[in-house]
Amino acid sequence: VFVVLEKNGEFWSIADVQSQKPAAGVVYLKAERRGRQLVYDIERYYVREGNGTPSGDMKVEIAITSGQARIKQLFVNNQPWD
Repeated sequence: VFVVLEKNGEFWSIADVQSQKPAAGVVYLKAERRGRQLVYDIERYYVREGNGTPSGDMKVEIAITSGQARIKQLFVNNQPWD
């Protein structure tokens, strides 16, 4: 499926989920529907060995190319996590 996104303040949120590829210029993610869940293939983030486990308020910056998402940066408590 295709998940159409819309800017909502600092973040982006889901505007629509559709079976057809959106028109050019529309920001979207490709997703797989598993029951009632949408899977984007960015659900896991691996940290370097020895860095510990991040905890706290987490946000993720992603890059989207042709509907495919790639994690650019994980933020924990508004600080970049390496």
